[in-house]
Amino acid sequence: MTKNNITPSVFISYSWTSQSHENWVTDLARRLRKDGVYAVIDKWRLKAGHDRFAFMEEMIGSEDIHKVLVICDKGYKDKANQRIGGVGVETQVITSSIYTKVRQEKFIPVLAERGEDGAEFIPTFMSSLIYIDLSNPSCYETGYKQLLYAIFETAEHEEPELGNIPEFILQKKIGLQENTEFSAENQNEPIVEFFEPGFTSDDTSHKHSIKNVSLTAFLPNKYDSASCLVSFVKKEISGCKFTLHGQNLIQTFFQGIGTPANECKRRFLVGFDEKTATYTVQFPHNRFHLNSDEVEELCKIIDDFYPYYLKSMRNYLPAKSNTIANVKDLHDLVLEIQSYYTVHRNLTLAVDVKKAYEALKLALFRSKLTDEVFGYISSKLVLKELTKDNICLKITEHQNTLSIGYCHNWEVDMILRSLVVLLRDCRSLLSIDEIKEIVVLLRIFEDTKDLFDSNNVTANA
Repeated sequence: MTKNNITPSVFISYSWTSQSHENWVTDLARRLRKDGVYAVIDKWRLKAGHDRFAFMEEMIGSEDIHKVLVICDKGYKDKANQRIGGVGVETQVITSSIYTKVRQEKFIPVLAERGEDGAEFIPTFMSSLIYIDLSNPSCYETGYKQLLYAIFETAEHEEPELGNIPEFILQKKIGLQENTEFSAENQNEPIVEFFEPGFTSDDTSHKHSIKNVSLTAFLPNKYDSASCLVSFVKKEISGCKFTLHGQNLIQTFFQGIGTPANECKRRFLVGFDEKTATYTVQFPHNRFHLNSDEVEELCKIIDDFYPYYLKSMRNYLPAKSNTIANVKDLHDLVLEIQSYYTVHRNLTLAVDVKKAYEALKLALFRSKLTDEVFGYISSKLVLKELTKDNICLKITEHQNTLSIGYCHNWEVDMILRSLVVLLRDCRSLLSIDEIKEIVVLLRIFEDTKDLFDSNNVTANA
């Protein structure tokens, strides 16, 4: 049984490469069901008139589906890498989940085929994940057993029990620190000396203490990539200090902001031990364990810190945005928006996504596109059969399909990444008016609207 003694449910994602491959997948699904796994494949659920794309998104995103098995053969790899058909849609959804969720182990690549040279047919977006090998009869049974271990979340190899700390280490620790009584006042020692003078001060620090946890964040006095020095203290820990720049703050601190810890959307929560009811917290160069109460306190402190950080950044953004007069300034602004994106939501209005494409298209019109940059952009966009000559036309065709509904933020993130690279690496002939137009197009995203005042983002000659 799984950790919660619930029959595990799995959705099997695969490509309709051939009839023999479909039979292979069906046989695997049937065997899993015989072994107590509630396996689901499309052909058992879809009927005439059903929307298969909506079905795939529902299965992949459903909390009732514990695992998604991605059956990797040559057909799946090719379609995933080129974003073709239903596999292409699944790729977008799965990629977004892998890079924005804590529980990456929900997605298990299952290797069904190898190349003649033995190379694995694993799509690029899953190349970093550990796969289960069912690619030939000689390894099938071993791989199938490993698959069951993964689905039931049972360790194939038992981890040995933790022993006692050596006595000489204990004596050393006792000599270093005997007081375990927590006091936020006692722990707020000066730490500005750890940072370059002039970038932080006690006047710009945000201090917040609750019963068990204390956090002090020294807000930036200068822009400096939106960096922020943080001191964290809890019971039995004298404190850890680390510096985060803007993008790391978003990815580490603010990802999943406003959500409870048990939803596993906080990026700094990297594990949970049910036996001890403790979370593993990962900060830069610091990893430690907190109980549930301490984690909830930490989450509340970070949620309270978020508006203070944004307010601090608004002091510097106007001076920067008011001087957007060239491509470099525009590049910096786009990079900043991209780093702040996807903090709160998973979806964005399609009409707003169209504006992001419009900004990219305008930059493409006025840039001398190199082969290297075009290759990067074409690999990121959810468009196929792109060439240097038709890329703007393809974007326009795609925009026309986005008049209603929502798009995954992963797509917007890829547009912004492409725009950053384009502005950085291409010789652009954008005029001041065109730069201003791009800035206006990028202001519509809900996740960044509170970074700008209505009169702040302008472009001056």
